[in-house]
Amino acid sequence: MENCIAGYVIFNDSTVRDVQWPDFLALTGPTRCKDFDHSKGIGPFLVTPDEIENPMGLDVDVYIGERLHWKGSTSEYSAHPAKVMEEVLKVFTPLPGTIIGMGTIRFK
Repeated sequence: MENCIAGYVIFNDSTVRDVQWPDFLALTGPTRCKDFDHSKGIGPFLVTPDEIENPMGLDVDVYIGERLHWKGSTSEYSAHPAKVMEEVLKVFTPLPGTIIGMGTIRFK
């Protein structure tokens, strides 16, 4: 499955937490808390798989200005990207350029 992965890119799938839980409790789904202007930051570079020795061993530091806001590691993901791709291909036919987010990295 790894040959299905063209590359890796930073993807920030923002969530408005104070809207998330009321919407879930009302059974309306995550639309308002996930889909809003500028909520899906991506890029600026695509790194090919041969440039990353282990996609499950990358440190992730998020800064807002000079302040460290979030620190984690891709080792916190529950599945390797190749395994995620294997599962995706069972139910979905991705087109060239399709981006698959791996989910939230737990805060360290």
